[in-house]
Amino acid sequence: MKKLFIILLIFTLPTVIILMGFIQSEDDFYYAFDERIRLEKSESKFLVSFDTTIESSNIMDVLDVNKNQVIIDRFDERNFFITLPNAQGRQQLLNQLNADPGVYVLQPVYREPSGLEMGIGEEIVINKKKEASAVELDSLINELSLIFVKSTRIYDLYRVPRGGDALLMANKIQESGLTTFSHPNFVVSAKRFQALPNDSYFQNQFYLHNTGQVFNPAQGSAGTPDADIDAPEAWGVTQGSADLIIAVLDDGLTPNHPDLPNARQLRLPGSNFADGNANDPSPANNLNHGNSCAGIIGATRDNNEGIAGIAPESIIMPVRIFNNNGGGIMPNLVADAIQFAADNGADIISNSWGYLPQNPNEAPSPNLHPVIVTAIQHAVVTGRNNRGCIVIFAAGNTARHTENANGVIAFPANVNIPGVFTVGASDRDDFQADYSPTSNPQSPNNQMIDIVAPSHRAYPPAAYPPGTPGGIAGETLEMWTIDIPGNAGYNPYPQFLVPGVPQTQTFNPPPWGEQMPDAGPNFLAYTGRFGGTSAAAPQIAGIAALVLSINPDLTYLQVFDLITNAADQAGGYNYVNGRSNEFGFGRANAFSAVCAAIGTLPISGPDFLCSTNTFTLQNSPVGSTVSWSASPAGMVGISGSGNSVNLTPQGNGQVTLTATITTDCGDVEVHKTFVTATGPIPTSAISLEPFESSPYVCPDQTFGFHPGPNEPWYQYEVQVVNGHYTEVSHGYFWIHFNNYIPSPPYPPVYDAGVSVRIHNGCSWSDWKPVSMYTEPSCPGGGGCELCFLTFPNPADEELQVQWNPQVKRTEGDDPGFDVQFYDQRGKILFSQSGISEKISLDTRKFKNGFYYLHIRYKEGLIRRQIRVER
Repeated sequence: MKKLFIILLIFTLPTVIILMGFIQSEDDFYYAFDERIRLEKSESKFLVSFDTTIESSNIMDVLDVNKNQVIIDRFDERNFFITLPNAQGRQQLLNQLNADPGVYVLQPVYREPSGLEMGIGEEIVINKKKEASAVELDSLINELSLIFVKSTRIYDLYRVPRGGDALLMANKIQESGLTTFSHPNFVVSAKRFQALPNDSYFQNQFYLHNTGQVFNPAQGSAGTPDADIDAPEAWGVTQGSADLIIAVLDDGLTPNHPDLPNARQLRLPGSNFADGNANDPSPANNLNHGNSCAGIIGATRDNNEGIAGIAPESIIMPVRIFNNNGGGIMPNLVADAIQFAADNGADIISNSWGYLPQNPNEAPSPNLHPVIVTAIQHAVVTGRNNRGCIVIFAAGNTARHTENANGVIAFPANVNIPGVFTVGASDRDDFQADYSPTSNPQSPNNQMIDIVAPSHRAYPPAAYPPGTPGGIAGETLEMWTIDIPGNAGYNPYPQFLVPGVPQTQTFNPPPWGEQMPDAGPNFLAYTGRFGGTSAAAPQIAGIAALVLSINPDLTYLQVFDLITNAADQAGGYNYVNGRSNEFGFGRANAFSAVCAAIGTLPISGPDFLCSTNTFTLQNSPVGSTVSWSASPAGMVGISGSGNSVNLTPQGNGQVTLTATITTDCGDVEVHKTFVTATGPIPTSAISLEPFESSPYVCPDQTFGFHPGPNEPWYQYEVQVVNGHYTEVSHGYFWIHFNNYIPSPPYPPVYDAGVSVRIHNGCSWSDWKPVSMYTEPSCPGGGGCELCFLTFPNPADEELQVQWNPQVKRTEGDDPGFDVQFYDQRGKILFSQSGISEKISLDTRKFKNGFYYLHIRYKEGLIRRQIRVER
């Protein structure tokens, strides 16, 4: 048996990989939804998928080569990446592999524009459009001889026939127009943005409470006071809630950790999507990244050992998505893990991993893996009973600012879904960490940092591969968190060397002078060797847990807005519209976010107060005091105190009730507006203008009617005699009287009418009627008493005569009317014809007294008595 030469591709550090032998062709692409993503085909690197589990050494036997001729990287038990550096004899080796009966698919490896390498395996993920024909899609699937594997709410999974090309088949399905997405289930591993785990005690957790203390005596590291997230201040208000669940998608969480016992974990069957026992989300070997993230979020507080988590009363749900060797899982399984968290009650999903771009100048598409995009969309739409899971992603550690390299934001952190957090890192002095990517608003690939949280300042130059400049001498990892207890994990930090591979690219890089716990209870269960954006993202998860413990009814978008608006605009950067390229909306502030959350607390109680009832402030913080007031004064009586009060109506109208909540945040006011009434509206208060001031109507005319009083919460009922009504908008009606000819004698009896009653939110008023009769000057639908407005009356300097805008003209009507103004002896003082809309009559030249105004419209005559008085 020949030995297998494996490179462990666990890029826990900023790593530069030399890419060679890729060929660009316009024919190679895949669809991310409807976007074409260009692919470059490798000449020397291939993915081989086997029928069943295979021993690595068997591949070497099939090829009959030595380890110097081939590099084999194991992805999982059936999928292997094979690199054949030597062009001579490459085709012969490929033919040998293809001839092996156990090989199911052999395809070149491809690279998308950001440099991420992706294998085309044996599977396709499909999401059918809702409106698409299932019969047509099934016919196409049968034509391609695809084999059904499974179906979820996010996707359907199919296996290609032996030797099939998943890329070509997936593209053909997407081009049919029947699917939202159809793409290969790429064989590609997500990477943890690792600045590896460390441990610490609270005084070392500068990211929570920075007083300028020396927290790494080995280096003499000290920060700037208040360059932290103000965790102790937030704890004065809330420490989280056991009703809140934070899913940590990573490489697992140690059961019964001394700082995270099982009582504070939700370890669910089926929560391991990687290799090993599907029901056990524990970390394998020395994989401590998940522990470190979970510890920052929720490690136990005030237990005389270890560290303090940001939300120490909340529950952690570990979901494992990394294999025993540290490698990631297939994209469809990542989607399954996200869906699993959302469907099993996770309020928050924390992700300190992503798909690392290998081209430092090219950002990946925000739709890189549509199956993952759709799973995230599922979480934010359906999670938390449709309020949406809070989803958080670390941006990645791709920058080297000391070398003027701004880096790029990895996928899925750049997913184009509003409300998903993209988290960068600040340092102990409130400046941008050396490795944290900078936003690029001009990029089409959503390269935007939303917020930052404190982490280590920089990697040392030794962390970068030979020939790659970067880092800051004397800097190292300095974030303290929990570790796998005992000798496993990162304290102590055993080395796992791979023959022929530089130590910086092995699973555990060498120590760089980190301060490690070496005394105290269970000190080997803690580490000081963590950092990067991996350490920043869990801080946002912890802050989100504190916010939701104040108001669990907030939507995911409200939580996003609240946390980003509460961030400190630190660093001295240029904030345009509240946002900078280095820090996004700023460095997170847990205390400000919690205080802002108090201002969102609801007051329960009726929207209409018709009799004595109870109003209650929901979820008031423990230890808070509440006082109550109402405005306008005298509208309600208030009795009681504390979180609930009784209110009794004493007036009619709208009232604003205010609860003033006193905590460490100071006084925070929340409000509820409601309507109170002591009884029905009296009919004497109901106005039926314009019908009350003039009882004349014309047949086949439509009038605007706006009964009063009018309030947004009032309801109206209308009755019309000899006509009908239409409610045009709230409280505004068109009243149309029927086309009829009134019968003599003159004056006629009342033959039309309008009645109204109003509901004030508590009860109906009595009916208020007004009776009307036909205007004799408009037989057959001529003149119109209500068609014209004359004001003011009395008039002092001028009299306005105009068409009533509340009267609806019949289409095609001649708008012209004539006006004559007479004194009491019948002498014409003013006359004008052909007026279209309005006229202004100067009355300053007339003596005080009574005058008569005649308005002639069509065949009708409207008479008005006008008084001039100065």
